[in-house]
Amino acid sequence: MRDSRTEASSILDASPRAARLAWIINGSLFAIGASVSTFVYLSGSGEIMRRVQVPKESVETQLFTLPFFQLVLFLTPLLIDLNWRGFQLGFRHSEQLQRARDARYREMDSVLLYYGMCSMMIFMGSIVFFLALASALAAIK
Repeated sequence: MRDSRTEASSILDASPRAARLAWIINGSLFAIGASVSTFVYLSGSGEIMRRVQVPKESVETQLFTLPFFQLVLFLTPLLIDLNWRGFQLGFRHSEQLQRARDARYREMDSVLLYYGMCSMMIFMGSIVFFLALASALAAIK
């Protein structure tokens, strides 16, 4: 158990492996989701069925909005991994400012926060992936 008098771990103790795992998983999900959406679009079988009269959404908008968010969830951890030292320095600077401002932040474990952030990106990427598949399958007549 950690002694309460010691300072919590810093981001400098973390490894870029979590970000690497996040962009590999989210990149794979993006490739599949974008491929399915592109296939549905190019096959010409996409049509949006509406039961109420509202301005019709285009097939392109429905099919490619969610893969765009998948792309963002893929690129964020990729850029963290590619610029690991810069990310660490920026995070460390912010961490020091927060710890100097508020004593509660001295107990915050930055490595755990970083791993949680990468886990949330994987979780959100998975949700957006399934929404993109559902959207593509719903567009098929």
